[in-house]
Parts: sequence; C-alpha cells; structure tokens
Amino acid sequence: MRRKLQLFATGIALTVAFPVGAEPISSELRITGVVPTICNVSFRAGMATSTGSAIDLGTMSRFCNDSAGYRVVLQTPHGLSNATFVYGSVRVPLSADGETVIIDSSQPELGAEPARIEIDGKAALPDNFNLSVRAEPKGTIY
Repeated sequence: MRRKLQLFATGIALTVAFPVGAEPISSELRITGVVPTICNVSFRAGMATSTGSAIDLGTMSRFCNDSAGYRVVLQTPHGLSNATFVYGSVRVPLSADGETVIIDSSQPELGAEPARIEIDGKAALPDNFNLSVRAEPKGTIY
C-alpha cells in the first residue's frame, strides 16, 4: 500500500508544477554584428616549378566571407595562347589578353586545391613569365 501512495503523490506534484493548458515559456536571443570583408587568395609553394608543358603553382588557398560571393582574377603575360589554369579538377582556359577570371562564386567560400598552368606543347613559355592573382568581393565591403 505504501508504494501506491508514493506514485500517487508524484503524480500530484507533476500536475501542480505543469498546469494543464499553460503556454510554454520561451525566449529568443539575437546577436548581430558587422565583420570586415575578407577575400584573399594565395599559393603555398616556395617557387613555381616548370616541368615540360606545365607550371606547378603549389596549393592555391582561397577565402572570402562576402555573402554575395567573389571572383579570383589571374593576370598572365599577354599573348599566352593555348594555356589552361587547372585547380583541383576545374580547367579554365587562359585569355590571350592576359586577364582571366578563374573563379566566379556567388557565395562565401573557403578552399584549397593544387594548382598549375598547362601549356600546349606547341606553345613556348615567354622569357619573362610573371603572374599575379587577386580576389575581389562582389558585395558591400565593410
């Protein structure tokens, strides 16, 4: 009999603690902030190395926190024809005018892939082969 009384007493305590039909209590906390826009691209390699018809650039790392996305632009010597920029499994033909958009993203990203420039076997590398790369945010810069 004692055991039944204990269970009955527990049931009464729960009924009192949570009345029938009561609305659950909830609250909301919102935190907002403005962070600076950061977009960058870099190559992790001591020096680019040329092996036959390819220039190994090492690992291309990129980061952009712009919610509208970003572009990565590669500048190469003018007149470089039959060349392709390769990162990961993506292949982008290089423009003969020397400026090529190699990434055009509509969202923020973080990534790193091996990168190289492949040159058609018939084309010769220019004597003075310089390249530069820049990341451009698409949205508002803070």
